[in-house]
Parts: sequence; structure tokens; C-alpha cells
Amino acid sequence: MTDSTNKVLTTSSRNHELWPVRTESTIPKAYRLIMRGDGNGNTLPALQGLFTWTEGSNYGAEWRTLETQECPYLDDSIPFGPIH
Repeated sequence: MTDSTNKVLTTSSRNHELWPVRTESTIPKAYRLIMRGDGNGNTLPALQGLFTWTEGSNYGAEWRTLETQECPYLDDSIPFGPIH
């Protein structure tokens, strides 16, 4: 997406287009548990996180599937890094 407030900056003999920076959340704002087909006729649960973003005056969100771990092989740094 582009922001309608983009400006063209002219300095000496060069033109530079300025674009808004897209910033995305690194931790989900919400979670949901869905059932997804595995391609073999079975359904398995999948945990998804809602990641938000802004780009200039535009904003939105997208659901991304989060990595699922199995006991006893848990790693606290997945998927967002060490917990402080």
C-alpha cells in the first residue's frame, strides 16, 4: 500500500521520493486457535497470532500461524525471543 501523502523532495538537480516506513508489531495483539487440514484428510489445531502494522496513515493486521512445540522439547525463545 502507498500513502497518498507521499512527497517529492527536490535538492539541487536530484529528485527523491519519500515513502512512509512500514512498521509491524513483533508480538501478536490477539490469538486464535483454528483447525487446518494437513493434506491427508485430517485436521489439526493451529495457533495463529494477529500482527498489526502501520505505513504512513495506513494500517492493518494479518493472521500468521505460530510455531507449535511439543513437550518435553519446549523452548521459551520461540517464537518471540527470550522472555524478560
